[in-house]
Amino acid sequence: MTRPAVNHFLCWYVRRFGGGDWPFLVAERRYLQARIEPGSAVADIGGGDGTLANGLAIAARRVFIVDKETTSLPGADPRHYEGALARAKARCVSRKVSPIKGDGTSLPFATASLDAVVSSQFLEHIEQAARPPFFVECARVLKPSGILALSTPNGAHIARRRFWFSALARNVVPSSWIARLPRLMRGLWLEQDVASWEQSVGHYDHGCRLAHLRAASKAAGFEEIDSRCQHTWLTSFWFELLCTFPAFFLVALPLVRLLYWLEMRVGTFEGINLLMTFRKCGTHPLEDRTWR
Repeated sequence: MTRPAVNHFLCWYVRRFGGGDWPFLVAERRYLQARIEPGSAVADIGGGDGTLANGLAIAARRVFIVDKETTSLPGADPRHYEGALARAKARCVSRKVSPIKGDGTSLPFATASLDAVVSSQFLEHIEQAARPPFFVECARVLKPSGILALSTPNGAHIARRRFWFSALARNVVPSSWIARLPRLMRGLWLEQDVASWEQSVGHYDHGCRLAHLRAASKAAGFEEIDSRCQHTWLTSFWFELLCTFPAFFLVALPLVRLLYWLEMRVGTFEGINLLMTFRKCGTHPLEDRTWR
């Protein structure tokens, strides 16, 4: 079978059995999209290539993708960020989606101008000192009772976790073999350890600590209305398998998708990825500020 034929088959397989993407991303986006009321004006902070924004645009009145297209973490690979907004613009499926270059800690919106803010895998890419200003800015731009929904790695859980499967694979498979393996048998966590991978993609401190997020959100004038985890004991092995040997994950894709569906309904077990929703409490003093 030729390479184009293989790629065509894999794309069909992922669409058919993976929901068009990896199951953990499908489940996360569904969580964030479900928090958006029809007709809302929404900002997607750190929205990258616009995949989430396109989903939000189904119900929203307007969706703004805000992305800085860079990282402040020394040693991180800037190629992960460069050109994100151009890709988002090319992939827009609706005129309701508008990519904007901007900073998540200094949002380019008027006070009380948005109904909702979403943030998928953004907070781990900024320093801990910059996270409280993120919540403050979200409170400023949201209308009273506006919604903030986010996802971010669970720093406390990741710091304790050994990721034994990928570590075992790196010890068992000779390094001289790894470079010669086909791409589908050579995941990022097989090529490098998890800490090195986090450094490369610009993750600070393994992610975010739940206690810190709750304190920063409360100080900014939010109340927490929902929190749960992905990659709990139900799916954490499959997530690690994807990052180590993607081909084996693909074989199990129908089962994995079912497990992620179950995981989102079983409760609040601790896991690798945090999913949280906040509501702005009434009128916040920051609303006295004028346009930026």
